[in-house]
Amino acid sequence: MSNAEQNAKSKGGQKAWTMGEQKAWFTEKLPAYIASRSGESPSNFWASLFEDWFESWPLEEPDTSEVNVRAEDRLKRKKAVSFLTTKRNRHSSEF
Repeated sequence: MSNAEQNAKSKGGQKAWTMGEQKAWFTEKLPAYIASRSGESPSNFWASLFEDWFESWPLEEPDTSEVNVRAEDRLKRKKAVSFLTTKRNRHSSEF
């Protein structure tokens, strides 16, 4: 664990979302980022950054069970909102 991570942890700061290798990778990109801010086309920097990032750390295929759970959660929320809206409308029409 780096000193910065230890300090953040001891101070109750936010935990880093990158691994050590990823943080080093980002640090290497910092000069190009700073240069892109003064240039006319910072979008070139971002396109290159994202391409390089996902080449180095590709996304994992989604787990279908997670997708199904999310769909079920959305359906439950939709039904709950519909129920509450209907109940509220009935209540407000009584006054």
